[in-house]
Amino acid sequence: MFTYSVIIPHKNCVPLLLRCFNSIPLRDDIQVVIVDDVSTLTEEEHAQLESLRSSRVQVLFLETTHFAGGARNEGLALAEGRWLVFADSDDYFTEEAFKVMDDWKDSAYDMVFFAHESRLSDSLEQTVRSDERSEYVQRLARDKGDKQADEMLRYQNPVPWARMVRRELVETHHLQFDCVRASNDAMFALYAGYYAQSVAADNRVTYCVTVREGSLTRTTSRESAYCRYEVAVRKYCFLRDHNLDHMLPWLTARVWGALRHYGFSEFRRYYRLARANHVNIWLGITQRFHR
Repeated sequence: MFTYSVIIPHKNCVPLLLRCFNSIPLRDDIQVVIVDDVSTLTEEEHAQLESLRSSRVQVLFLETTHFAGGARNEGLALAEGRWLVFADSDDYFTEEAFKVMDDWKDSAYDMVFFAHESRLSDSLEQTVRSDERSEYVQRLARDKGDKQADEMLRYQNPVPWARMVRRELVETHHLQFDCVRASNDAMFALYAGYYAQSVAADNRVTYCVTVREGSLTRTTSRESAYCRYEVAVRKYCFLRDHNLDHMLPWLTARVWGALRHYGFSEFRRYYRLARANHVNIWLGITQRFHR
């Protein structure tokens, strides 16, 4: 039986995927599931991915576009490990990552968060991404009773990487990623945080998230912006309906950005969705004035 299942969605970045793959130790207890989301591959690239197949490595080529979330769901269906570990294909694990995770593999926690670092993809020069997340990982690692750090990591930490998630938790609650263009991981992370009975944090770095031009996190379009907004509205409704009002996301900036970048018609589109779901899009402003 595998201890870990590492799930990696891939789209048109074979050299970076190979970097990510090569950062995973060749161990019999680590399963790797690579899901290619209809990449445009040369014969050589296709052969490179095929050559990765082994008893512990599965490579799945999707025939229709699923986006990263759908690709991750296909990976979940193939996962056999006790712990799920997620990676983006253009990121990679640190040298000691799985040795650090080994310290927690027999723990009773449902989820363990780890520290991460951020670098430019091409030069590997250190940069900054999700600094606030690192702060809360350090705080919870230092003090398991830090309620704010615990809640922030559970409910305001939308990325699936730099954590290990018990597969039983995901299967029991039928957790899935959204098959959407952007923010596919936000609701999965929120649900996992909510349903986890206990979580822990380790301030050792296990994961390097990279920044590169042209990646989804670096590009913005009308539809991807609205997709992120739709997910944020769903997140708002879930937190409100589960009596977590103090964790509600502020949507003011997203609505204002729609008006500023795309005009009044797009603003109305955002407003209608908020009104249909009884969402206060001005929460960010009203909270500031009531402090």
